[in-house]
Amino acid sequence: TEAQRKANLDWALQLRFLYPHVTFGNSSTASGDMAIGSNARRAMLSNVAMSLLYRQYTHNHLYIYPEHRDHDPGHNGRGGYGDLFPANTPYVVISQGSSGSDRPFMRAVAYTLAAFRPETKKHLVESGLLMPAIQMIMRRTYRRVEKPEDYLTWKAHPTVFEGGKLDVVAMVKMAHEMRADAIPPMAQLEVLDEDLSLLGRDYFEAREGERLFDTPCAIARVARSVRRVRRMVVSAEPSFDPNRRPLTYHWAVIRGDPARISIKPLNGRRSRVEIQVAYHERRPVHPGAELESNRVDIAAFVHNGAYYSAPAFVSIFYLDSEARTYDTHGRIREVKYGAGECTIGYGVKTLRPRDPAYDITDWPALLTLLVEGKDSLATRLLRQKFTTAELADVGRARAELLEALETTKAPASAHEEAAARRRELRDQVRQAEKDLAKLKANKPPDTKAIAQAEKKLHALRDKLKAAEKLLGTRSAELRKAEQAAAKVLTAHRKVLDGSVKGRLEAALNAIREDTALFFDHFAEIEKLARAAEPSHRRPYESLLDELIRLDILRRTPDGTYHLTPILGPKGPLSRFERDRLAWLNATIMNHLLYPGVLKIRYRRNYVNPFISTPKAWRDVYHYDPRGRLTGWTRYDGREKRHYTPDGARVVEWDKAGRPVKARTVRYVAEVRNGRPYRLVEKLSDTIRHYAYSGPDDRVGRIARQDKVAR
Repeated sequence: TEAQRKANLDWALQLRFLYPHVTFGNSSTASGDMAIGSNARRAMLSNVAMSLLYRQYTHNHLYIYPEHRDHDPGHNGRGGYGDLFPANTPYVVISQGSSGSDRPFMRAVAYTLAAFRPETKKHLVESGLLMPAIQMIMRRTYRRVEKPEDYLTWKAHPTVFEGGKLDVVAMVKMAHEMRADAIPPMAQLEVLDEDLSLLGRDYFEAREGERLFDTPCAIARVARSVRRVRRMVVSAEPSFDPNRRPLTYHWAVIRGDPARISIKPLNGRRSRVEIQVAYHERRPVHPGAELESNRVDIAAFVHNGAYYSAPAFVSIFYLDSEARTYDTHGRIREVKYGAGECTIGYGVKTLRPRDPAYDITDWPALLTLLVEGKDSLATRLLRQKFTTAELADVGRARAELLEALETTKAPASAHEEAAARRRELRDQVRQAEKDLAKLKANKPPDTKAIAQAEKKLHALRDKLKAAEKLLGTRSAELRKAEQAAAKVLTAHRKVLDGSVKGRLEAALNAIREDTALFFDHFAEIEKLARAAEPSHRRPYESLLDELIRLDILRRTPDGTYHLTPILGPKGPLSRFERDRLAWLNATIMNHLLYPGVLKIRYRRNYVNPFISTPKAWRDVYHYDPRGRLTGWTRYDGREKRHYTPDGARVVEWDKAGRPVKARTVRYVAEVRNGRPYRLVEKLSDTIRHYAYSGPDDRVGRIARQDKVAR
């Protein structure tokens, strides 16, 4: 109604109404706050909201929402964020894109509802299975699903659907062929058992537990515990067929690495299974996909001899802001909270040859350095990534780019002139508005002067409008000229087997990822640092100091550095050790090798603050020779803190440097603007005394005696 519209009841996520009729709808809206995002992602942050969506789903309601910015290739906003949804669900339809992307689904649902035979539709409505049937039909006929067995794969069950891949005719036919005595069954789940984790020992968070939500057709967990393998026992026995047809049970890995996921049947019918999932890092949503995700999806289906059900999901969401390293025995060895990345280059719609906001700020200078630069460490590192023929082709591309940039000079000059004129007129309009306000404030007012001031203001506003129109024209002309120049960088070149942009960024990323760069070229890098301006030398030196404080690097008496890997000198580097060396290389590239040409930035990986409290420290775990955990060391950038295996902080040491006293630590959330802001460490009154039989705090057996301080 109009009154409801005025109250914005037609806006955003629909959780207010449950009509006694078949209902489908949409809302082409999303929050501008990245912590909330699309309507569907907002619902997934709440167990209550997801329970209401399940109620809609089983009461003949289906809503369609765009993903907006929650499901686009990229990372940390560079291009996009990847798949930000913490779970998969059959309760709503999520469309790829923004406003308007939901329209094809609205039409498809309308046509499909109209195609059911009356007796079939009546039976579906009365059993509450109308919308599960719609979901099954849409997924079974989705254009990625080429053969029946594809229905039990990722092809039929993405988090977000593309309108262009709907086959509406096939949906209508499948709905019309459905008989009342053979409608799709309903898959439902419940968790019978799962591993429990302890706050302050297994994870550190402002909220208790790892459960995101539990509903009959969608179960979601956030993997907070540092244990490598998660275990759940899940039953699909609540599944049913309204016609009492016998059911068979099917389980499938929809997203994730099948080699790291075990689904073990616990009975002959496969209605109960034990699921074990090893730790997953961010990965493509399916082989060859540009889109990446931090989630694992396992789907359950039941089949009644005529149809598969719509899926029911178990989702596990891993935190992109955590860089974890496990050893060959599956033991946690390191967690870096607040992890990020410093990759060079990403997909951009408009590439400018000179752009201070991009990683490569001056393409002409970079190409000149590569083609004509004198022999130096910077040019050698780049040139070794290209063959002689490829270098010659880069030289031709440089000539083409410089020629194209010549054509941008006139439009750039005209654009700057138009921008200056607009700035001048804006200032004049502001001053005229102030003068008019002063005249109106005078007592008594001078009507003649006010009329003249208003006339002057109107004339200036007309001139400003014309100047803004001219600036728009000049901006379009400049963009057109710059696009021609950028095309030289982005066009495919046969000799390079790719674009100049792609090959140069790949070469620079290879230099950035070389873990031996600093050590192999230490003398030359130090020489460059000594000769550099203080503004370029300081970031390099301060980063070396940070790596020493983190116990990643150690300085020797002769002034050189060597690594101290947590997995030992012969073991691989941990994720965070590789990350820090990559950032050291990026800092060297920014300030010493290619100053003024590169501006590589370090970006923390985005995780919703409603799911994980922002934090930034490094935990390194210690084990005795028998493989038993003896505690961990926390590096927060200022000091090292030592903890016992059960999470008590060591606060006193004996003369030999062994910990003799510890106190339990409680982690409480500091909340700002209604959101967890950071974790605060508090020591309780319980004092725990520890005696270590080993030679130091990393090795030994622990004997504990609890005392309460009065």
